Amino acid sequence: MRNLILATSALLITISSSTYAIGNDEDYKYKSRSGNTYKYDLSDRSDRRAYKRDRSAQRKDSRASNKRKIERDQGRRQYGGGLQD
Repeated sequence: MRNLILATSALLITISSSTYAIGNDEDYKYKSRSGNTYKYDLSDRSDRRAYKRDRSAQRKDSRASNKRKIERDQGRRQYGGGLQD
């Protein structure tokens, strides 16, 4: 019984990690007025700290096509990080 519980726990952790890596819509909680959806609201201190640790979100934002969208939002004083593709 104990081995079954351990195996089930390990499977759930693996599934949870995979789901998170794929990126659920629930992970993208900040929506700008232009309609872009972001994982982080950079006007929020705790989101800024989390964004600084999230290299994947930073790489995503550094792509040329995303930079234009982000710059447009920033011109409207909308500061998001981790733009959803």
